Amino acid sequence: MSDHRPPAPDAEFSVAVIGLAARFPGAPTAAAFWDNLLAGRDSLTLLGDEEYLAAGGDPALLDDPYHVRAVREIDGHDRFDADHFGYRPAEAALLDPQQRVFLEVAHHAFEDSGYVPARHPGPVGVYAGAAVSRYYAVNLAPWYAGLPGSLDQMAALSGNSPGTLPTRVSYLLGLTGPSISVQTACSTSLVAVHLACQDLLAHRCDLALAGGVALNPHARLGYRHVKDGPYSPDGRVRAFDAEAVGMSQGDGAGAVVLKRLQDALADGDTIRAVILGTAVNNDGSRKAGFTAPSAHGQTEVILAALAEAGVEAGGIGYVEAHGTGTPVGDPIELTALRDAFDRAGGHPGECLIGSVKTNIGHLDAAAGIAGLIKVVLALEHGIIPATLHHRRPNPLFDWESAPFRPAVQAGPWRVPGPRRAGVSSFGIGGTNAHAILEQPPAPEPPGRAPGAGETPYTLLTLSARTPAALDTLARDLAAHLDAHPELDPADVAYTLSAGRAAYPLRRTLVVREPGEAAEALRAAPRTPPRPAAERPLALLLPGGGAHYDGMGAGLYAHEPVFRDVIDECARIMLPVLGHDLRTALYGPPGDGAAGPERPGEHTARLDGVATGLRSAAFPAVVATEYALARLLESHGLGPVAMLGHSLGEYAAACLAGVIALEDVLPLVAERERLFASVGGATLSVRLAPDDLEPLLGPDAAVAAVNAGEACTVSGTTEAIVALEKRLAEAGVDHHRLRVPSAVHTPLLDPVLEEYRALVAGLPLKAPRIPYVSNVTGTWITAEQAADPGYWVRHSREPVRFADGVRTLCADDPAPLLVEAGPGGQLSKLARQVLGPDAAVVPAMRHAYAEQSDEAFFLEAVGSLWRYGADAAAGVWRLTGRRGRRPRRVPLPGYPFQRRRFWIDPPPRGGAPAGGPVLATDDIPADTVPAGGAVPAGAVPADAAETAGAAARREPQAAAPGDPVRQVTALWERALGVEGIGPDDNFFDLGGDSLLLMRLTAQVRDLLGADLSVRRLFLNQRLTVAGFLAEAAETTAAAGGSAPDPAPAGGVPDPAAAGGMPDPAAPTGKDRR
Repeated sequence: MSDHRPPAPDAEFSVAVIGLAARFPGAPTAAAFWDNLLAGRDSLTLLGDEEYLAAGGDPALLDDPYHVRAVREIDGHDRFDADHFGYRPAEAALLDPQQRVFLEVAHHAFEDSGYVPARHPGPVGVYAGAAVSRYYAVNLAPWYAGLPGSLDQMAALSGNSPGTLPTRVSYLLGLTGPSISVQTACSTSLVAVHLACQDLLAHRCDLALAGGVALNPHARLGYRHVKDGPYSPDGRVRAFDAEAVGMSQGDGAGAVVLKRLQDALADGDTIRAVILGTAVNNDGSRKAGFTAPSAHGQTEVILAALAEAGVEAGGIGYVEAHGTGTPVGDPIELTALRDAFDRAGGHPGECLIGSVKTNIGHLDAAAGIAGLIKVVLALEHGIIPATLHHRRPNPLFDWESAPFRPAVQAGPWRVPGPRRAGVSSFGIGGTNAHAILEQPPAPEPPGRAPGAGETPYTLLTLSARTPAALDTLARDLAAHLDAHPELDPADVAYTLSAGRAAYPLRRTLVVREPGEAAEALRAAPRTPPRPAAERPLALLLPGGGAHYDGMGAGLYAHEPVFRDVIDECARIMLPVLGHDLRTALYGPPGDGAAGPERPGEHTARLDGVATGLRSAAFPAVVATEYALARLLESHGLGPVAMLGHSLGEYAAACLAGVIALEDVLPLVAERERLFASVGGATLSVRLAPDDLEPLLGPDAAVAAVNAGEACTVSGTTEAIVALEKRLAEAGVDHHRLRVPSAVHTPLLDPVLEEYRALVAGLPLKAPRIPYVSNVTGTWITAEQAADPGYWVRHSREPVRFADGVRTLCADDPAPLLVEAGPGGQLSKLARQVLGPDAAVVPAMRHAYAEQSDEAFFLEAVGSLWRYGADAAAGVWRLTGRRGRRPRRVPLPGYPFQRRRFWIDPPPRGGAPAGGPVLATDDIPADTVPAGGAVPAGAVPADAAETAGAAARREPQAAAPGDPVRQVTALWERALGVEGIGPDDNFFDLGGDSLLLMRLTAQVRDLLGADLSVRRLFLNQRLTVAGFLAEAAETTAAAGGSAPDPAPAGGVPDPAAAGGMPDPAAPTGKDRR
């Protein structure tokens, strides 16, 4: 083989396919579609009599020789993850199944690209088309036959109009680029691709989704074959074959995500294929009839696409033809293709031709995107799938004069050079489209992350809306990693971080190898997931005694921000200590004795015992905490508030801007020296302050109240030894702290005046970030922070840590607490104060922890993300361990939790009173409510809780003559919520403005009162009781009395009052 790589396409005028998704007959995913293509499967289903009759078939047609009961359908076209997109059951049932399916396919296509489109910095366009809604025509329209021009019919139409397909995607996914509905019959989706490419190259958008969908909910009723007509007598499609006698239709949806090639290369995207050029034209009148094809038009559009691509026909190795398998269409298409190749420089031969319609049928508006996706996969894998059912070439075409032949078996490209292919799609009415594609450029070779040959740790993040979806996602990803062991964990982690939306239920794992990740994903999580909630972040900063030799060594080695801060601290402290702070922390250069893989509680270097040098414990603690806080901040995890413990308050003051770094480090070093000169010892005791006081001697005092039954005692060494003896006799837990002085007691008085003078010599400022005072247990004031006397009190008086934690977490929601320092002890104390479920995360390992700094920090970041700190997902690997730029790679898509939502046509003889009936597979059948739509996660949590509470109450029974119950029944019907109370707010229950208009009209008709939507708003009467009060006032003002509020039987006929929701008006985003 040649080592020469094919010349790269012109990146400036080419478009990259960076993502795709599909649901085709027999293939719920694009990967399954490719497997079917390679296996040569025809996804045709021949229905037996029972299946046909179960679908509602006419028994009279069972013996009709011309009736063909063959279908190519997608599984679950009546099912939809309504909750994921925020639709209530009634609204989901009203929405065209084509739109439901395309929403899920669009979502998966963006996931496949590795982008969350709403977070994309530039405009994102949507270009798509759907077939005519047969669901509306057959299932819904008969229900509105007597309501022409009504709001109810308008709502149904808006949910089933092909014109709303792309705009619904744009709305639900938050996209602001062009959103163009395309309708050119069979060529719709390839024309959509053409328009998307044009707008990308014109910089009208920076990312684009293009595709199409076609579903026939009644395909199981079959079709009637007419000899020499367009439909196949047995459902098989035999493109280019002598026995080609017609096509059969199929269901499906597909979409691709497109990006300018130069941008995709610059951003490290996975490029599935490159679109070199596209063209669109129309036959005009140059054909036998409106529905007939034109060889002239097809030739011209192929030539235009070749010219746009800047390639000769001789470089094309495969053509995915329109290939309907009709006796008229195939010869015309072959002739047009031959003529185009002849006029474009000729072709040496061995160009293969095929049609995906032999596998999945004719997908109408999705036909073009099906062919394009087939070609993209073929170019990516280097294999041309076989075209099925080909035995003998069509004799109506002169094959000897053409350079191509049908691809009767799967195989490689025959034409030398880069793999290139053409895709044709021709629509009834004459709109033709053709695209020229090329194989993707070779990706960057994988590079090993830096770090002494060891494999770095990587944080993987997964999230979903439901526990079942999260479990399925974990299993799917595990299977994918097993199938693709070549994947770099860095690419997987980056894709999960940057290319997936963050949902409430989350799971994280820290791994090194794909196999390890797959095994961990298959295991049950250590704790069941709890919904993440966005909340501010606050720091806990530990004090003296938590230090150990080597603390933060792994972060120093691999995090430049952390390292730069420590280096600066070492520079500041060198003239003060007389030695390098980094040597005290991490040992001499090249000595890994206390490195991240050698954990242990050793303080000999920091305390100076091992070196004979001045102790550096206090400045080392403050420097480490300051560096860790800056590291978190650099990742978007900065605090809104802080609470330090003893020495930790100095770190808080420095971070808040009260004391400069170059001042605080020498200050705490002198503090350590002065306090050590006093001597004494410190003890941690598991007792409440009141229980502890009687046990204390005259030379010991409570130095800190850390929790309800956790205190610190300081005193002379003799007093502490005596206390230890008494505690042991009483069976009270206690242990010594590594603090060589009687901190936070009057025993420090001999050195405090000297210390006051040191503080007084420093410029102190008001805090820029609020923090809690150890002295008062509440927020520090600007006056206190700038007062040297405060800092003397801080050293002498007890630490009110427990009170400080309560102050820090007094707001609702309470902040997410991060312990930004060594040890993890403050996290335990905070949970004792707040409860075991408090959101507290230690960010640095304990001295005895077996994990490395690297793994522990990533675990901590994962915990932050699980709690709701979305920015934490960006910390998927330590900065210094990332190596090459990560790539977005295809990973399994979101596992939608689909349920059945369906409305059947009314019985023959007309629509009965009561309105359409919603059928679901896990919700009791209920009449569709009279209005209101709630798409796309639009109902906020509080509204959902309100609606849920209402639904748990007993439903109202609508009794004649009881206006409250009758109006309540209308509300329940409209909102799809049972048990609505008289004071439940309409919008809190999930209503929207259009539904309010319709519901107002229904109540107006029920009560005979001239209600006004505007007055209901202005008077804040958006409750059942408010509606009734407004009705009473307007009736009284008109000088009349309301008529009997209900006909016999209770609730009025929704066919008269309005009975269907509007799925195009999501509630939570429409609060007008």
